Amino acid sequence: MPAGGNAPRKATAAPAPGRAATAARAPVRAPGRGGIRGEDATRALVRAPGREGVRGVDVARADAARPSAGGAASARRGRGGRGRGRSLATALLAAGLLSLAGGAASLLYAPWREQAHLAARPARPDNAPPPELQAPSADGADSGVRLAATKAVGERAVWMTIPRIGVDAPVMEMGLQGGEYQVPSFDVGHHADSANPGQPGNSIYNGHLQTINAGHVFARLHELRPGDVVYVYTASYRFDWVVEASHTVRNSDRGFLQPTAEPRLTLYTCAGTFNLRTRDYTHRRVVVGRLAQVAARAQHGGTQGGPARAGEG
Repeated sequence: MPAGGNAPRKATAAPAPGRAATAARAPVRAPGRGGIRGEDATRALVRAPGREGVRGVDVARADAARPSAGGAASARRGRGGRGRGRSLATALLAAGLLSLAGGAASLLYAPWREQAHLAARPARPDNAPPPELQAPSADGADSGVRLAATKAVGERAVWMTIPRIGVDAPVMEMGLQGGEYQVPSFDVGHHADSANPGQPGNSIYNGHLQTINAGHVFARLHELRPGDVVYVYTASYRFDWVVEASHTVRNSDRGFLQPTAEPRLTLYTCAGTFNLRTRDYTHRRVVVGRLAQVAARAQHGGTQGGPARAGEG
């Protein structure tokens, strides 16, 4: 070693280029008995499933692809909800179609039933009523009562005609049921416990305002005005009444049903608003008339005795 200097370093031979590169890469690329090392080991573990399962990126992908228990439950609930929604929609659609079919059937049934009822009606009276009447004077009412009582006592009404509102219908005797007077379908009803036409007392008649399958014989009752004429027929006579008043009362008001001393005609029907809870109208339309004259029907002797006016003794 030279004085004052460092010992010379021993030269080391550089490895051959080919072998060094191969040696550096060999442990990485070649698997040995101890397993896989280096970069390829990482790639292998990432890409290849082994006995231990899947690792790395593929684990994340597999986990993402595999639904969790909560996700599966949510999916099942979603499918179930959609299924229930479809079932409900189908049920609602079916109910709607049934309702439409029922409504159409009702609309078709009502006219058919009315026509069938009209075809089965008895023959209407053949003698035409007079074109007009004058209301009797108040002091002539008693004479009209005596005349009607002597000619038609006990005869019940069988037909009613009201030219002003197009009523031309049989009269049916109606009684109480459940505390309410019944109303006939398509025809005019006479309270069976009220006076017969021309007798002293209140002769009371009802009819439907508007129904689906029972007609609307008194639908235009509100159009009657003082001076209009109502013709009521019995088996032997025609009783001619002149309207004196028309008004509306609450459905709880029964005053118009009370008996009277003189012959009176009372017609009534529903009015106001229909209450779905009580299934009734809020009001009643009431028309009151006074007896004007009595005439024999044509089939019972034509002008037998001639028409008798109230006020003629």
